[in-house]
Amino acid sequence: MNSLLPHTGIWLFPEAPAPQLVEVIQEAEAVGLDELWLGDEGPAREPFSVLSAAAVKTSQILLGVGITNPYVRTPGLAASSMLTVHELSGGRALLGVGAGGQMSLNPFGLEAVAPASETERFIDIARAVAQGRSTDGYHHQDHAITEADAGSPMPIYVGGRGPRLNTLASAKADGAFVAGMPPFRYDEVIGWARSERPIDIALYPSVAFDEEAIEHHRPEMIWALLDAPPDTASALGLDQAELAAAAEDLRSGNA
Repeated sequence: MNSLLPHTGIWLFPEAPAPQLVEVIQEAEAVGLDELWLGDEGPAREPFSVLSAAAVKTSQILLGVGITNPYVRTPGLAASSMLTVHELSGGRALLGVGAGGQMSLNPFGLEAVAPASETERFIDIARAVAQGRSTDGYHHQDHAITEADAGSPMPIYVGGRGPRLNTLASAKADGAFVAGMPPFRYDEVIGWARSERPIDIALYPSVAFDEEAIEHHRPEMIWALLDAPPDTASALGLDQAELAAAAEDLRSGNA
């Protein structure tokens, strides 16, 4: 796979029943999409499991986790899980990692401590697992799965909204996963992600096609804006304290 070739795809929040998600992935391939990403959003459907099921029912579409994080999943386990999808699919897996937002961390009582360094550590360990070698935090075992079992390297993407994670992506990852932000920030974020190397950009705007969909997805947007840099909310005329209050209402079930 040449990651720099243009391709089209879709990102899904994994809230639908797992069999339905697998069917949607099959349909995405049937209509000619090149890739499909599933979010790793806490206690929603488990993306690695869904993508494993889809891997044996598809033949061409790339299958990505967009994105997991170093707090909910340890790097070595996340890498071996996605390498299993890579093997089942014949080399079509994409592993996305980032700091993790409040929607994925809060249900487990977790916080994103030192997100840039933890994401870098995740990349280093995941690459070591994929390449079948030991590194700080991982001791290779002879029985361990590697990307050689799928016959091709497994790309790693970094998802982030600020400069530190995107410049990390530019330095160490195969691509940047750009999503969960208003379009006026795309140029700046992609600039950070390509500041050192011209890596692939997986750009996924959020889309709602009617008022019902807007209301259904409004909570996701609140969490995304709360996780974004403060200047994003300011540029949209939103108050950070009001966003935090709305998120707390969602968390407590009062919304």
